[in-house]
Amino acid sequence: MPEPLFNPNPDKVIEVYDLFDKKHKRNLKNFKFRVSAYGVLYKANKILVQRHPKLKTFGLPGGGVEIGETINNSLVREFKEETGLRVGIGKLITVTEGFFTYEGEDAHSISITYEVKKVGGKLLLEGNQDDTGEVKFMKLKDLTENNTQRVFWEIIKAIKGNIK
Repeated sequence: MPEPLFNPNPDKVIEVYDLFDKKHKRNLKNFKFRVSAYGVLYKANKILVQRHPKLKTFGLPGGGVEIGETINNSLVREFKEETGLRVGIGKLITVTEGFFTYEGEDAHSISITYEVKKVGGKLLLEGNQDDTGEVKFMKLKDLTENNTQRVFWEIIKAIKGNIK
């Protein structure tokens, strides 16, 4: 009999954070994998960031890859939805992972971040008002742990490390 493609999740409680940076204890039995793609658009010495309407902290444009969708198509779709811009995918910056909870769902996230280039569209400074409330360019040095969503901090550090 062949081995299963997916092993059952262990019965173990871990600490995770939600969107509002509040700590929770969650059982790994309830976790699912979530693959996300994010883009870094440079303009002079700044990068494009977005802010969720319910938050004061910033993150990168992008989001979850849907079943049947490629990573690249997902990034192009999410970037357009959140910022109004059409982008082309550039080089891979980093792959990070983490655990989080959101509205009762628990995720082991794999986040893939690429450089992107603008190929069209008009920047929506107020975002889409669904999952993006503000879009703006910020200096990389001005992005800190205090104003960056927890899930993006490792990515921001990797971007800073790639800049010479």
